[in-house]
Amino acid sequence: MSLEQMIEEIRQQGQREFDEILEAARQERERILAEVQAKGDEFRNERSRQAEEQGAREEIRGMARAELDARKALLQAQKEVLDEVRDAARDRLRALDSNERLLKSLVEQNQGDLEDGLVRCNERDVETLRRLTGNEVQGDLDIIGGFVIESQAGDRRTDLTYDTFLNGLWERAVRDVADILWKGH
Repeated sequence: MSLEQMIEEIRQQGQREFDEILEAARQERERILAEVQAKGDEFRNERSRQAEEQGAREEIRGMARAELDARKALLQAQKEVLDEVRDAARDRLRALDSNERLLKSLVEQNQGDLEDGLVRCNERDVETLRRLTGNEVQGDLDIIGGFVIESQAGDRRTDLTYDTFLNGLWERAVRDVADILWKGH
């Protein structure tokens, strides 16, 4: 074998090795690119899933906030209506032309407390209560109607004001009133 043939064979052998190395490098590059692409796709998909989950959570929170705000607005409106009903009841009691019959009934039911008591009421009912009780009556209370009996010793107080009756009645009946006003809501 001549030197030229040996050189040619070495050159061909070198070219084959070069081509094999080049092909192996291309395959390695393709494998790395495919791996990077797969990891990129996986990362993008994970981020997309997380974003969708976050969006869904935000939407749920937003809906919950909106529902809570709507519920608060409804409750506030209901409270305002109930307050108006209560105020109307107060106004009707305050506007009674003659509440002598109511006062007389309260006096009769509390005769024992009246024997040694001071009667306090609003300015409007002073004369009526003096006549009904025969007691000393002071018209110094800012109330709708009715009266308070205080013992001379100051150790006993009987509150027979319409305000107190209305408050007690209101506390017991407010749930029923709300149920009637908003039946089925």
